[in-house]
Amino acid sequence: MASISAHTIKNMETDKVVILDINLSKETDRPQSVSNSETELVLNYIKNSSNASFGVDTLETPRLNALNANLFAYSIIHTYEQDGFSGSKLHSGMFVLEHNGTMQHIESIREIPCTKLFKQIANAQITLVTNDDALLLEELLDEIIPAKDEEVKSFYKEGDNWLFVRDTFFNDKSGYAVEVDTNGKIAAISYKLKLKN
Repeated sequence: MASISAHTIKNMETDKVVILDINLSKETDRPQSVSNSETELVLNYIKNSSNASFGVDTLETPRLNALNANLFAYSIIHTYEQDGFSGSKLHSGMFVLEHNGTMQHIESIREIPCTKLFKQIANAQITLVTNDDALLLEELLDEIIPAKDEEVKSFYKEGDNWLFVRDTFFNDKSGYAVEVDTNGKIAAISYKLKLKN
């Protein structure tokens, strides 16, 4: 589970500043996740003790939704007043993947497929043995993070890995390396700037 601590620093001339420290479990035997009650604790703390507003968008992901999962994008708008000027600053790019009540925080949208929770969701429906199976995973990847270069987008099997090309990095292909076990279940997914050719 996650431990969440929050404290406020009060500046006499400006509004409150909230500092949140969210430590996610680093254990390898379970997904890094934040429970609903912990998430609610943070949301309530932000709403009640800071000058920040919170925005939550549910991303349209029908394939993911069909697997009983949802993807959310969070943004925080912090308003401030300093030296007679006021303004606001948008902090965005935080994503939360939810599946059957378990939530996992992800900093970068590119890292969503690399999470243990995504692996669990994919393994419930997909066994990577044939090209048709790989096409299902590619469609799920396209929904979450579309390929940057449609001309190079492809997938192929190399040993125990399926490689999903999403872009190029200089002259190299980049994308996801999906390691599968002998039954075709996903063992690990990682993003590589340089995929093997």
